Amino acid sequence: MVNALKQSLFLMRFLLAFLLPILLAPFVSAQEGVELPPRKDRGARGGLEIPKPTVEQEAEKKEAPDASSAEKSISDFWGQPTGKAESVFVRYEKIEKPSRDQERDFLIKLRGLGLGCRGTALRALSSPHPPSVVLAAHLLEWVGDPDDAWMLIETASGVGVMEAVTAFLETALRLNGGWLPARAVRLLDHPTRSVRASTESRLNRNLHSEHRVPLLQLLVYGRQADTRLRAARLLGMYLDRNQGAFYEEVQSALLAALTDSSVPVAFQAAESLVSDGRAEAIAWLEGKILAAEDAVSCSYLLFSLVRHQQLAEAQIASSEVLDRARANLESPNLFLSGCSGVLLAESWFRSSAPGDALMDRRLAFALVRAVGGLQFYPQYS
Repeated sequence: MVNALKQSLFLMRFLLAFLLPILLAPFVSAQEGVELPPRKDRGARGGLEIPKPTVEQEAEKKEAPDASSAEKSISDFWGQPTGKAESVFVRYEKIEKPSRDQERDFLIKLRGLGLGCRGTALRALSSPHPPSVVLAAHLLEWVGDPDDAWMLIETASGVGVMEAVTAFLETALRLNGGWLPARAVRLLDHPTRSVRASTESRLNRNLHSEHRVPLLQLLVYGRQADTRLRAARLLGMYLDRNQGAFYEEVQSALLAALTDSSVPVAFQAAESLVSDGRAEAIAWLEGKILAAEDAVSCSYLLFSLVRHQQLAEAQIASSEVLDRARANLESPNLFLSGCSGVLLAESWFRSSAPGDALMDRRLAFALVRAVGGLQFYPQYS
């Protein structure tokens, strides 16, 4: 048994000694065919040797930025700029959302180019880049002519950016001598409320006689109740200033507006009829109250007279009007009954005459009925 094991081990050693050189021969010959540089001459681990560009390729790279900058100097709106002012606008157009400091810097550059920038500024009003439009409006304040005010108003009506609208109105106001052109009154009927408010505030600064006719038209034909309300509010300024040339015309228009389908508009018309408290205005108002056949119009006129008394801080209603108010206390029209009660209460508060117990009860009942909410009427709110 032991001899057999020894014979097997001897046979295995013989086979390994014979076969091992044969098996390793291909690997040795392949290794001899590869020439590896010495360790010190090899590149860094993982490094690649990239071929260097030729002289022609380097020249092409230097020319590429020039072509790119040429493309950037061409604007979809301006095209190839033909002057220094246009070049400034083209550069400004590349800034999507310029800061205030950037806007100021570009404005200084444009102003430094002189009054000849006016044509470029007028053209920039049509730019699709809203910041450029605002910049043009600010520039026109310095280089523009009074005749440019109407174009600013036209642009403001359709620009769609409130910052630009504000800039247009301000510049138009200053170019036009401190008051907006009459065409700006049409912006009170703009579909955007903020545009209407911005326009009214600037009309209110310096209401001109040329504003009267478009305001009267809007009071009657304004498409929106808010438009008619603003027109009524501005028209009241003519009465406050006692501009006699159209005092009666404005009074008549506001009187007609008391029947407006919008309650806020009618209330504003009644408020605007409260002018400077002159005796002629109060006499006119009381005459309309005594002659009124329509309960709603009479109610608004009574309200206007109450406002007169509050502003004057004195009892000014005549005895005839107070008698008419007493007769209205039990009217089925709660608005008429309530306004009559308010006038009587206001007048008695400012009068030294003694009260009447029965009248006091009727008055209290009319006031409670008007404000109690037991029955709805349009003017309740």
